[in-house]
Amino acid sequence: MAVLIAGTGLVALAVHYRGVVGPGPFEAVLAVALRESLGGWTGALRALVVLGRPSTVILAALLMAVVALIAGQPRMAIVAAIAPPLTGGFVLILQPLISRTLDGHVALPSGHTAGATSVALVAALLAVSLAGRYRRSVAAIAGVLSLTVAGTVAVALVANGLHYVSDTVAGFLVAVTVVFAMALVADVRGVHDRAVTGRYHQS
Repeated sequence: MAVLIAGTGLVALAVHYRGVVGPGPFEAVLAVALRESLGGWTGALRALVVLGRPSTVILAALLMAVVALIAGQPRMAIVAAIAPPLTGGFVLILQPLISRTLDGHVALPSGHTAGATSVALVAALLAVSLAGRYRRSVAAIAGVLSLTVAGTVAVALVANGLHYVSDTVAGFLVAVTVVFAMALVADVRGVHDRAVTGRYHQS
């Protein structure tokens, strides 16, 4: 369901902002309001943009994959290793196709928002997979933390004039679509493997 909703939202944004130059009706006002409300924190928040850099995303993905392997979660390791870089790949494909620009550069979806969100979501899935009987509590906490990371990076980007609000929303939706699609594929594959193993032991 999350994949369908996020994917639909992403398509809607892509169609609406295709070829658009500049902010939407409320985006410029919102960016100014953010800068005014943050005051001196605007520049400080810019440092958090590093969370969405490709180098940071790839390093985090590899570390989470190693943790998953050590914990005996091979399918989770595959999701961790592939989903964040794949998210970045989709951003690179979509940006020139949509061609929504800011200061002459393609901007939608936001790669930094997508990267940071993908890492946060994979970390949340990994935490839940290792939580055992505390899975529900961990899922709630991890979900809140994931949204916090995504929202903080998005605010930093918009407040510093690096992206429009719609760019960051689209980046978030790309990450949700890719990460949960990967997790779904891995889960389906796991069910298939267990079914095959069960039939083998019965025969």
